[in-house]
Amino acid sequence: MEIQQLKAAEVVRNKYGFWNHPEWENYFKSNFNQNEHLSDEEITRVHVHFNVTTDRVYFESDAPEELTFRYYKKEDQAAIIEWNPSKPDHDRDWFLVSIFENSNGDIVALWAKQYNTFLSIERPLFEQNFVENGDDFDDLVWEGCTNGNGSYQPNWSECEFEHGEDEEVIFKAKQITSKLNTWLECAKLKNKEIDALKAELAKAKEATL
Repeated sequence: MEIQQLKAAEVVRNKYGFWNHPEWENYFKSNFNQNEHLSDEEITRVHVHFNVTTDRVYFESDAPEELTFRYYKKEDQAAIIEWNPSKPDHDRDWFLVSIFENSNGDIVALWAKQYNTFLSIERPLFEQNFVENGDDFDDLVWEGCTNGNGSYQPNWSECEFEHGEDEEVIFKAKQITSKLNTWLECAKLKNKEIDALKAELAKAKEATL
């Protein structure tokens, strides 16, 4: 699947206070016939296509009390227009994808940000190297976060731990996550050195032309 990196667009809300990112809207019209209820597989497909992760913020819990009162008690649509949705976790990397009303009547702000592709590339390499060196991921599972990061955690849903074993597995999960983070830092340094070498080679090539 070809990745089309989704980026922030100018937000021009309509008279109801709603808005859709043009590229996001076009993709949904072309692929899902405006179907709001997507399966997990379809949501993953959207995320992979645009190389983003998404999160929702709801008007009812996010807007000031004065705005929610006007909208829900007085049916004042202008309250939606005046709502300035907060970014999830106040992380500045999020950008707005849509403000809409879902089938339940909730007013929703959908945010997106670029997925951590570096982690998605390096983690399989780390796990392969980890296993090849005689270690294992027994009783562990990877739990991703909405920001594209994540950590190893005990696989509570499929494993039964005897008394005392749970603490050992928790320690193991933290230890392996720490090793992964060290691996990522080394990989970043390696990539930086490679980029610098490529730049030097490019300059040398230009000098010989």
